[in-house]
Amino acid sequence: LVRKELIRPGRSSLAGDDAFRFRHLLIRDAAYDSMSKEHRADLHERFADWLERVAPGRATEFEEIIGYHLEQAVRYRRELGSTDPGASSLATRAAGRLSSAAERALLRGDRPAAANLVRRGVELLDRGSAARLVGLPFLVEALLESGDLSGAGQTIADGVEEATAAGSRGVEARLLILGVMLSLTTDPTRSQAEAAEEIDGIRAELEREGDEAGAAFASVRLAQVEFWLGRARKADEAARAAIGFARRTGDRRLELAGIQTLLGPLNWGPFPVEESLRRCDEAAEWVSGHRILEAGLATIRGYLLTLIGRFDEGRDSFQRGLDMRQDLGVSEIGLAIAGQVGVTTLAIAGDVEGALAIGREGIESLQSMGETGFLSTSAGFMADVLVGAGRTAEAEEMVELCERSAGPDDFSSQALWRRVRARLLVHAGDVERAERLAREDVALVDPTDYTIERAEARRGLADVLAAAGRVGEALGELRQAVALYGDKGATVLEERARMRLAELEAASPG
Repeated sequence: LVRKELIRPGRSSLAGDDAFRFRHLLIRDAAYDSMSKEHRADLHERFADWLERVAPGRATEFEEIIGYHLEQAVRYRRELGSTDPGASSLATRAAGRLSSAAERALLRGDRPAAANLVRRGVELLDRGSAARLVGLPFLVEALLESGDLSGAGQTIADGVEEATAAGSRGVEARLLILGVMLSLTTDPTRSQAEAAEEIDGIRAELEREGDEAGAAFASVRLAQVEFWLGRARKADEAARAAIGFARRTGDRRLELAGIQTLLGPLNWGPFPVEESLRRCDEAAEWVSGHRILEAGLATIRGYLLTLIGRFDEGRDSFQRGLDMRQDLGVSEIGLAIAGQVGVTTLAIAGDVEGALAIGREGIESLQSMGETGFLSTSAGFMADVLVGAGRTAEAEEMVELCERSAGPDDFSSQALWRRVRARLLVHAGDVERAERLAREDVALVDPTDYTIERAEARRGLADVLAAAGRVGEALGELRQAVALYGDKGATVLEERARMRLAELEAASPG
């Protein structure tokens, strides 16, 4: 074949072994097409067996290749209508290899690849089989993380029906939890508080039944909703508990999910900037090699460094995280979440145009996929930057989008649109309505432990009161904002609030 120039010597991945390659893809395709399906199935299986045999110490390295060949063997046999009793075990082998490869893809942060691999593995297995049921929640997670919301929704609906018929309450419970999480990103009328109650109820049931792994799975999702409800410290505690369980049981995927859930509380919650930076450094050691979480940590560090005036470092860290996400082909939701952090980071650093560019890109992506949960908050951040830049017409559009998309108890979005609209009303001279909205903003964020959000609301109210000529009241609100910025250790925002405080005091010495 070499003399006939059909194949040529190649480089083997196995030491001491010969390798050959086709001289052209068309020759390869012609050779493959000339075989019967039965012959192809046999060769695919034999190749997988051979590779497992000759590379026993490197099985994980070749896992995706082995899984592919077993998958092809199964598919050809099914096309031939084979009744071979060994076909089921072959499918289980193939799915196991593909699932394991998907796990490793997820751990290194390649979510699109993980979704593709786990989907192929699940599709090989018989409906209702134990292996397939175990893989369904993993498939849904991969679809959600890759941004395929419609695919995730359909898989959840079908999976719940399948798990119920098979009597697998553990799998059914996990899928129901994922369904709740999906509804929070696609249904603007969905109550976050009710969602938290539903997840906590399922968690308690799993705990009573002794399903610790299921309870930990629920705790991570509950932590996420607690964070969205403005209870960052409570979210931090729930995530840490799940991480502890994951480490005891060796569940690396659950551990990483828990660590990812910690990032939001560190960014927006009550933890001082220096403590958050220290915990980011600790987390960096835990997630080494997982590029998605490394990217997340980089973006969070960018925001935190900006809060203490290290603008160049902050910008570089944020951009590094964003570049990593884009290189990995992260879902549009993931990029939009990074964009939320970027809008505030760049705006604080004075790069208004950069903030608007990244925010606009994220909003367009979320709208295209029908997402509403993160869309409302993104629009609120954009509106805030726009009104600060004096672009009131564009700010009005974003305020309307934020208000229209915000869930009933999405306190952050509900507060944001009121805060920005109050500023717009001050510009229009309607100070009375502006004050009403600014006080509603404060009432929404005060029960939370989002320190900077609370400070921003107080500062917004102070500006409205100052515009109304009630400087004494404005000074009281502004002093509270200064104290809150100080609690967070956000020295840049604290200093800017102090400068505004000095301006008001100078304007009204009495």
